[in-house]
Amino acid sequence: MKILTIIIIMLIIPIAYAKIPEPRDPNSCPDVEIAGVENQCEREQVESSKEIKFVNAYFGFREGSNIKKIEVAPNDGVSTLIVVLANTGHFELAGLRGWLTLPSGFESIDKGRVAFDTFDFNIAPADMIYLEFPIYIKDAKIDLYNTKLYVEYFRVRDLGIQFRNIDIQFRITGKNILDLTSNTEMLEIGDNNIALNIMNLGDAPISAAISTLSSDNLILSSKIFRLGTVEPNGNVTINTKVYVNPSLANTIQTLNIDIAYFDSYGEEKSKRLSREFMIAGSANSIDLRIKSDKEFIKVLHNEELTITISNYGYEEANNVEIIVNNQVGELSIMGERYNLIDKLEGKKTDSINVRLFANENAKGKIFELPLSISYLDSKGGLHKIERSISIYAQGTIALKLYDVGISTIGNVPNISGYLLNEGTDTALFTTIEFEGSSQYIGDLDPNSPTPFAIPIDNREIKGGDISIVYKDDLRNEYKEVLPIDLTYTPTIIQQENMEKGDNSQLITYIIAGVAGIGSIIMYIARKKRTQI
Repeated sequence: MKILTIIIIMLIIPIAYAKIPEPRDPNSCPDVEIAGVENQCEREQVESSKEIKFVNAYFGFREGSNIKKIEVAPNDGVSTLIVVLANTGHFELAGLRGWLTLPSGFESIDKGRVAFDTFDFNIAPADMIYLEFPIYIKDAKIDLYNTKLYVEYFRVRDLGIQFRNIDIQFRITGKNILDLTSNTEMLEIGDNNIALNIMNLGDAPISAAISTLSSDNLILSSKIFRLGTVEPNGNVTINTKVYVNPSLANTIQTLNIDIAYFDSYGEEKSKRLSREFMIAGSANSIDLRIKSDKEFIKVLHNEELTITISNYGYEEANNVEIIVNNQVGELSIMGERYNLIDKLEGKKTDSINVRLFANENAKGKIFELPLSISYLDSKGGLHKIERSISIYAQGTIALKLYDVGISTIGNVPNISGYLLNEGTDTALFTTIEFEGSSQYIGDLDPNSPTPFAIPIDNREIKGGDISIVYKDDLRNEYKEVLPIDLTYTPTIIQQENMEKGDNSQLITYIIAGVAGIGSIIMYIARKKRTQI
């Protein structure tokens, strides 16, 4: 087994470090002569080919036709320089080989000044050519380098070698190296103001950088910050507020910063930085949290929110003051903004009510309703925290029926009328129903009376309810039932009633006639008895 391994290694080493071949002699032509025809090979060798054009050169690696560019710096060791060429001529090419002359500060993998590669595919007109040169980056400086690339190739179905010296350029960009520090390594229970310093310790800038903060347990007041451009040896400071729950006392918590940016090539990159903080021991075990019973309010309505304040800790909070900060413009606080809870024991809850009014311009917007909370712990220590509630101002949909009656359409009776939306939002996918019959109306815009006609069976109707089903802009479905004062008797029932009335009158006449005849008979009998 060892002997086999040695043999394989001996076979691989010469291949890995094979000597770079020499270019062919452009003055040599195939021994093919066609009588009476000029030697095409010799003519084309005199005229250097112009059909191979330089496109670009990058350090990186290739995945199919995509190049993943990477930043490189002096003394980086082996990196692959990809030279991109194009066939701008009218002929299919084959057998392309390239020799890259390396500037000072670079070496080929065989320690020479020339790197070699081949492109082992036929090259159609307008096709791209990718030559990959693994080279050592030694003491080269961050700069733009100009050098020569010698290529040779054949035209398919043509005689003679084509060749050309091409001027190319490539860059040593340097690398960005991002690091993170903070103004403190310890956080207290409650609110903390911290400064995070993002540094670029490398020799290449980053641009259009955006950072996103995240943590499993720490509560962050702000999460997204725009950093812009951070030059080499530059830095950007983020000032933010972090709230620490008492339950995290004496633990280590991690704050992550994900940075999205563009590198020297304009490639989009990302980097995650992390910072660990020691959480100091709790000065009290009070943990106040808030929750609202509503996430949505209707515009042009006085809305009352019930805000629950819960003490998740074990210690009693005293003199709990809640101030709802005043809003300006589209969302207003109606009434008292100050609330006081004398005592809030551990694991207990209490609540306050806040009345809000959102004008029509607030429709479709999300508002942060800030609350300032202060309280005293068992030792008389004053604590202040900031909280907020997110409120979405939703437009209103108010439906009204009018001019409801019976109309005949194509000899079919219909309940007809108008449906009006007196709100501010469109009622989407609206359907109007009456006792199993329905009509789809579609979107019901505000202040746009919409006619409807619901076919009904030929039956008697004495009042009833019309149901309207619709969705709001959040695709929540609603069903509204509106009563109607409507009486309708079909023609057939009227005729039946008339026929019943005629029969009753005939029976009455018959009964009256029989009664009359009976009276006459009784009178005659009584008269006879009197005579006797």
